[in-house]
Amino acid sequence: GYEGTIISDYDAVLDFKYAHNYASTYEDAVVSAINAGLDADTPLNFLDISSPTTYQIFGERALKSNLISKSSLINSCKRINKIKMQLGLYNPPESCNYNQID
Repeated sequence: GYEGTIISDYDAVLDFKYAHNYASTYEDAVVSAINAGLDADTPLNFLDISSPTTYQIFGERALKSNLISKSSLINSCKRINKIKMQLGLYNPPESCNYNQID
């Protein structure tokens, strides 16, 4: 099967509930997305990259409500960190080839 990382576009996880009526709550939407292998969600406010993501808000609630296991979240984080390491995002900026792109 696919071993890579899956990242959504804006509001994709929120769409599970309000656009597609797939999930009954936003917490259920997050659980469904993570369990399906969607490792990263984008910030809720696309104009402010530091704004929280659906995962940050509703993922924490889902975890506290025991709707998702800590190991599922850790595995998702491991996949994200793996791709960040492969891209050199943890290396000093001057040694990352992607920083040379104009």
